[in-house]
Amino acid sequence: MSKPTILIVSNSYKASPYNDYFGLKRKVMRAHPLAPYIFAAQTPSHFDVKICDIEDVKDYYSQENIAMAAFSTNVTCVVPKMYKASDKFHEKNIPVVWGGIHTSSVPSEVLNQGIDSVVIGQGEGIWPVLLDDLVAKGLKEIYFGSPSAVYNLLTEERAAISGKSSFTADRENYLGTVSPDWSYLNHIPQVLQVVATRGCENRCPHCSGYKVAGNSFQTKDIILIVNEIEAVLSHSKRKYILFADNNLPQNVDYAKELMDAIKGFNARYVCMASMPQLVENETLVEKMAKAGMDTICIGFETLNQSNHKGNDKDVSQYTYGIELLHKHGIAVFGSFILGFDGDTPASVDQIIGFSDDNKIDLINVNVLTPFPGTVLSHKLKKEGRITTTDYALYDTRHAVIFTPHFSKEKLQIEFDRLRAAVYSPQRVSKRLFSKHGTLLTKAINLLELLSSKTN
Repeated sequence: MSKPTILIVSNSYKASPYNDYFGLKRKVMRAHPLAPYIFAAQTPSHFDVKICDIEDVKDYYSQENIAMAAFSTNVTCVVPKMYKASDKFHEKNIPVVWGGIHTSSVPSEVLNQGIDSVVIGQGEGIWPVLLDDLVAKGLKEIYFGSPSAVYNLLTEERAAISGKSSFTADRENYLGTVSPDWSYLNHIPQVLQVVATRGCENRCPHCSGYKVAGNSFQTKDIILIVNEIEAVLSHSKRKYILFADNNLPQNVDYAKELMDAIKGFNARYVCMASMPQLVENETLVEKMAKAGMDTICIGFETLNQSNHKGNDKDVSQYTYGIELLHKHGIAVFGSFILGFDGDTPASVDQIIGFSDDNKIDLINVNVLTPFPGTVLSHKLKKEGRITTTDYALYDTRHAVIFTPHFSKEKLQIEFDRLRAAVYSPQRVSKRLFSKHGTLLTKAINLLELLSSKTN
């Protein structure tokens, strides 16, 4: 008799709204999320584990031995597909559990849609308990990943889930207690991920990332990271590793020690960082370069300082920060958002000019999106400025709000103008042949250029 199967459904490269993250076609630079492989590692041997993308979940609708379907809901625009898939499993009386950023932001919505259980916050301290409850046929409605997880919810959400059956993990920090089991990969990926830290001290109103990480900033023992990098490199032919941390050098001393520890792998790394930690610590940048840091993703977001709320970003540091990274051979992947209250049509031209003048190596532009459960969403909802709740449009490519200077339609027009400009063949060609780019960024720009010529 076959073992009961735990099916873990993720929204990785196939279902991501960012399959054109660099203007590329999907599957180029695909990266697999960590959570499913962490939970697979924690699952007892009396279960089988299957991991699939939401785009492939239909292949499991007819499978007879599924004991539970668990959905990792980190991309809002995929949520409607996940609700439909969950209904399919419910038709066969299969319990359905949701976790991830969307679930941790609006658990009341998820439960009201008929999902059996939700995990709020980090999952490592919850998964074994949840599986025990599944076997005992006593799933709780809510599993809190840490004692403080409930306090990351907006007040109205806390009230909406009050009185539900629940379990709360007894620790704040589970980072590093479980390493992902990459043996569940069914193909060789382009990029694999490692996480060294969890949490972000910034509280940007539009961001929902901290809903999982919580209020604390957590660091993993560096020897564990070294071991995980060794495991990652054994499962990938390419020596490119993405640090999936919100802000890897947030703790500068820790980041320096980490760079010293990983420089011997002869690997190339990509990470996300906030500019203040870089411009104020050139020694750290030097260590990152020596370790093999290829590209750093910087969330510039806006060039209007008045738009920056809840974070430590200083627009006056941007140009020097880019020069500093280029000086040490590190490429800059700059990300921008259009649609803040202070934005006007001139903001589009500012972003275009800034990226040109500072020779940014890769660029990503998004339209401001009121992700559910965020401070921004709460504010705009009260002001009546959200034009649709169709989550399929919450992909940072479709305008779903209006602002003091833009109607929804005008915001979409200006955003499309911005995208057309930064991804024009002329600008992509300049980035391709820039002296500051790395092999990685040049390859991506080349693919982008070829893609534009075939469309």
